[in-house]
Amino acid sequence: MAEAAPVRVWKVLGPARTPYHGGDKRKPWPPPGEWCEVKGELRPCRHGLHLCGRGDLVQWLGPQIWEAEYDPMRPFLLVDGKIIAGCARLLRLVDSWTDETARRFAADCAEHVLPIFECTFPGDLRPRKAIETAKRYAAGGISLKELSAAWSAALSADAALSAAWSTALSADAALSAARSAALSADAALSAAWSTALSADAALSAARSASRSADAALSEEYIWQTDHLFILLYGDANQ
Repeated sequence: MAEAAPVRVWKVLGPARTPYHGGDKRKPWPPPGEWCEVKGELRPCRHGLHLCGRGDLVQWLGPQIWEAEYDPMRPFLLVDGKIIAGCARLLRLVDSWTDETARRFAADCAEHVLPIFECTFPGDLRPRKAIETAKRYAAGGISLKELSAAWSAALSADAALSAAWSTALSADAALSAARSAALSADAALSAAWSTALSADAALSAARSASRSADAALSEEYIWQTDHLFILLYGDANQ
């Protein structure tokens, strides 16, 4: 009987292949191509090599994204939002994931839900301007001083948000991504990692449109995932 082929997945790490979402930062992953194994019972968030499938990656973004694979002939678990394997290895660094890409992704996710805010607060362009400015900063088109001014203007829009709780989540999603896409690479990466905020916007829209909240949440994650893979690979179907 032929052995099953290794399964391609992704692994998010910090600098020098160190763990980023938990784990012992003193123990980096082995170099690409070298298998890593763990012994004992696999336990989510406690023991095992934690990996991302395509649909999970948007929830676990960080400084480095690596293509990886795990051995399906060894013990592994498939749980919500992650894969836990007993044997896995890194394949290659996804070098298209840069500071600029992270900032752009955060701003794009905010922009995707921006119509919800603007429908409720027509004429208030502060979040839109902040997002546009964050994109220009990511592309190297403006200074940090100009970015900070747009950030301050977006923060002042919070007073308007308190007028309508049903749209506050969606507006905060736009503002949060725009703010966090601003000042540093770590902030941008954090914003990109937490773009589930914009899924809250989809939930808010779903309630007002009498649609299924679960369907709206799923649609938002699908959009985010497709957009992320377009930025990484130029193809949403990777």
